[in-house]
Amino acid sequence: MARGRMISNSLGTSKKFAKLGEAGGEFAQALYMLLVTHADDWGRLEGDPFTVKHRVFPISPKSEDDFKAAIGAMVTVGLIQWYTAGEAKYIQIQGFDQHQVGLHKRTESKIPLPETSSSVPKVSAMFRNVPESSITTELNRTELKGREQKDPPTLPSVKNSPLRPPGEPDSISARAGKFCQLYRWTLYPEVQQVAYTPQQRVEVSDLDAARRLAMSYTDPQLEEMARFFLAIPEDRDRMLRNSKRTVTMLLNMAEPIAKKLWGKHAATA
Repeated sequence: MARGRMISNSLGTSKKFAKLGEAGGEFAQALYMLLVTHADDWGRLEGDPFTVKHRVFPISPKSEDDFKAAIGAMVTVGLIQWYTAGEAKYIQIQGFDQHQVGLHKRTESKIPLPETSSSVPKVSAMFRNVPESSITTELNRTELKGREQKDPPTLPSVKNSPLRPPGEPDSISARAGKFCQLYRWTLYPEVQQVAYTPQQRVEVSDLDAARRLAMSYTDPQLEEMARFFLAIPEDRDRMLRNSKRTVTMLLNMAEPIAKKLWGKHAATA
């Protein structure tokens, strides 16, 4: 774990940080910044008020109840997730990856992941007796084979590429963009335990794949499918071996994953 963390200058103009000042005062704001600096490589740390007081801010004259109230205010404004795993309390800094550097070198977290609202089935159990590559057999084999053999197409740079193709609804592009951010900054690090830093060409390809997914699935369905996809063991499908799992790969496997999750293709979003 690093000895310190980056505190972005954008914090001074953050609406959530301003709301934290209203809800918990300057003490809560100061404590939040110290929580960030004490978080592990995944933005997590022990979260019971006693530990936070004596490890994060030991010189503070505030009581444990004051610390508890400040942490609660951070939860209220959406800056952290405060959760229980076993009998212990933990904190997850929201949006941690977006403002930190050097995360490609981070080590595995000793703190358990927070539970999510998504009720994704246990992947290892579902695929225990599934033959290798049985997921992709439900795809068009000819089309998939052609994609694997051809080099990725030359795509325009993100700066010169319009976010919304002509005739496409604004909502589709907006949802696709949000899903790509969620996939890169939250889902991939949580499930795969490594940072996802795609090249510019892959980013454009991911955005195109996300648009297509957004046309067929709702936002909650996309998150559930992504978590399921990222948790599939590598030895269950040769397509996943020793490779970064891109949104384009998720698109290729979307239909069979939907069938595994819901028994049929999801309704159009």
